[in-house]
Amino acid sequence: MRAKGLFSLLVFGIISAMAISACGEDAPQLTESQRAAEAAWAEAAAASEALGYIASSNASEHLGDEGTVRGTITDYQYNSDADGKPYTLLFNNPGFAESEPPISELKASEAFKLVILEDDRENFPAQFAAGYTGNMVCTTGMIIDCEGSPEIALLEPDQVEIGC
Repeated sequence: MRAKGLFSLLVFGIISAMAISACGEDAPQLTESQRAAEAAWAEAAAASEALGYIASSNASEHLGDEGTVRGTITDYQYNSDADGKPYTLLFNNPGFAESEPPISELKASEAFKLVILEDDRENFPAQFAAGYTGNMVCTTGMIIDCEGSPEIALLEPDQVEIGC
């Protein structure tokens, strides 16, 4: 009887130890390419900040601030059904650094964005969205929260500098 109790206690102890060690894992292990992408993002953010800019990946930390955000525009979207019929220029984010356009709606909801409404579009050159895509840009304006992601509303093309 005593051996049976000790065996149960031993099994309980092993199961508890396994559960505790499994709960201690904060996140799944990153692949080598994910670690490299994460390191590249950290380096890009540090370079942006050293130049006096806000890294696009850190824009959400500056909500309500007027500032210049630096990053790479990876895609754009036009939404003819939304109020203001906006063009949305999407910046890449560390969570999907290796994504290829088009970026899914889920990923777009996480990215820093530039938004140009229909009334302001006439201030920009034709094909402006395609011209910005794939380029490192710096954009200046008020960083606001729009449905959970940081963005700047563009009113004039001089708010954006390509190749900064």
